[in-house]
Amino acid sequence: QIQQLLLNLLQNALHAAEGTGRKPEVTLFVRRESGQVEIEVRDNGRGIPPADRERIFDAFFSTRKGGTGLGLAIAQRIARAHGGRLSVDSDLDFGSKFVLSLPMAEAASDLA
Repeated sequence: QIQQLLLNLLQNALHAAEGTGRKPEVTLFVRRESGQVEIEVRDNGRGIPPADRERIFDAFFSTRKGGTGLGLAIAQRIARAHGGRLSVDSDLDFGSKFVLSLPMAEAASDLA
């Protein structure tokens, strides 16, 4: 399920960079933060207008022609099902950053 979530985020990041005139760039960061694992997916796409940010995790909401509007809704559901959360930060014309925060497993946190 986490693999599906990340695939959805990566596909969205690549689609976001289409039509910008820039070479698409998608960057992944992984870090440990206060008992959490954070996976960040950052793109250099169009960004998400403020009015749309409230709705991007709603099922069937899409701004992409031919989009189903299910990718981010499913990603959010998977994150919550694993005790995590999915957040977004976006700047118009500069790109977006999605951060998946998940609780670390007990054994993994003992290694820190």
